Amino acid sequence: MATATARKAQHAAPQSQQKAVATTPFPLASRKMTRLSFQESQVLNAAAPTPMTPIQIPAVGYLSRLKILVNVTASAADANIVKTADAPWNLFSSVEFRTAAGNDIIPPLDGFSWYVGNKYFGLTKFGQFSDPKANPAFVPITVPTGAGQTVAQFVLDIPFEIDKANGYGSIPALASNRSYQLNFVLAALGTWITAATATYTVNITGVAEYWSEPPAQSANGAPQATAPSGVGTVAPWYNEPGVPVTPGDRLVKSNNVGNVIRTLAFILRKADGTRTDADFPPVSELYLDNEPMFYLPQALWLEKMGAQFGIASPTKDTLGGLDTGVYVIAFEDLTGSLSGDPANSRNQLLPTLDASQLQIRGTFGANASGLQILTSTIIPTDAATLYAR
Repeated sequence: MATATARKAQHAAPQSQQKAVATTPFPLASRKMTRLSFQESQVLNAAAPTPMTPIQIPAVGYLSRLKILVNVTASAADANIVKTADAPWNLFSSVEFRTAAGNDIIPPLDGFSWYVGNKYFGLTKFGQFSDPKANPAFVPITVPTGAGQTVAQFVLDIPFEIDKANGYGSIPALASNRSYQLNFVLAALGTWITAATATYTVNITGVAEYWSEPPAQSANGAPQATAPSGVGTVAPWYNEPGVPVTPGDRLVKSNNVGNVIRTLAFILRKADGTRTDADFPPVSELYLDNEPMFYLPQALWLEKMGAQFGIASPTKDTLGGLDTGVYVIAFEDLTGSLSGDPANSRNQLLPTLDASQLQIRGTFGANASGLQILTSTIIPTDAATLYAR
């Protein structure tokens, strides 16, 4: 007759057959949170750019983005001010975000380029909602009628996260002794508005949006993922400001290769710095290693951008419109719907090598002077997490 111990052994499953406890995925184990990172104020210099004190970003968890609220107030009524062409975004002469090791995630950019990245790179909001002018907090430049009045207000992001569903691309901000650094240089007052007589103060608030770092086990002992997938993946921007172009048929090479390209933005300017559509090529072609990728008549390129970003207004530089002199190729949208949408298609991202030759060709107009190339890229830790859903 079997003993009690023997009967237990008969009914006990072998250890190899016992079901493993599933690990709770990071988006369930973590919480999405926000926290104040910094508040700074600076009076605009009338005639020269003003570097602000470098800002150290406190440790919080895994950073999805920094939301930057910019509010400008006047010291007195100033009835004759006139905004310049790229205002209010050109309030910043330079914006830069660096790792503790000194590597740029956002390279030194002028404020208008920062605006272009927010609107067209699909890392902030989706489609027509990505236009910073569509933000309910946006206040266009207005003539101040008294002291302390808000003259302008806007929100721009410094984004890191590639996939909002799982935190892919969020960067670890876990150690107080390895802080990220944010550098601002404010433009001269005369660059932003003209005919000003009052003093203008820029107030900047930075709020971190982040994933908390979950413990390795839940309260009931279940294992949990403590970091997003592909941690170490980053989505840096690259900037080639004002690549010289002259009138005629030109082949312009981009040196921003070697990573996976999400978006290309081309910004054409005249010698005086103003953006121009009239001098942009009537037909452009994009080549990779001398193979033609895209044939882009200007009108059809604009139509494609309107469809990708949900922009229907024919009037540029206004709410609901595109921007003069700005032309975008959004690889992340080629098999999606609206650029940066929750489906987050990465099927058509463009992998490049250091030796890749990426060129745009077209016939530039008589006043073309500089073609800026702004690139949104991904440096993944591995291909599996890059293309995972």
